[in-house]
Amino acid sequence: MGLFFLSIPLIKNIKGYVIDIKKGKIITNEELLNKYNLSEEDIKNKVSTKLDESQSTLEDGTEVINKEETLNNLFENYTLYIDGSNLYISYIVKSNFVNYNDNVVLN
Repeated sequence: MGLFFLSIPLIKNIKGYVIDIKKGKIITNEELLNKYNLSEEDIKNKVSTKLDESQSTLEDGTEVINKEETLNNLFENYTLYIDGSNLYISYIVKSNFVNYNDNVVLN
């Protein structure tokens, strides 16, 4: 099997899908949240906790992670996915330096 790398510049939103292979249909984010009994507020709280745990402060007092901007933009560019029996969210952390992807277990 050959591997290839596809580079597409300026992608602003990459979508991920969860597919029920028994029924052959895409499971929506709303269906996933209902299945795991979660709300958007629950997700924000979990991500907020993860951001607090990951936060670093520079010598001049500057915080590296821009928590407010990350939470305000959380649902603009995210993906829910299942790994094993866990539901995860993959999201973009807004930083005062370089933005990066992170994920957190939701259940």
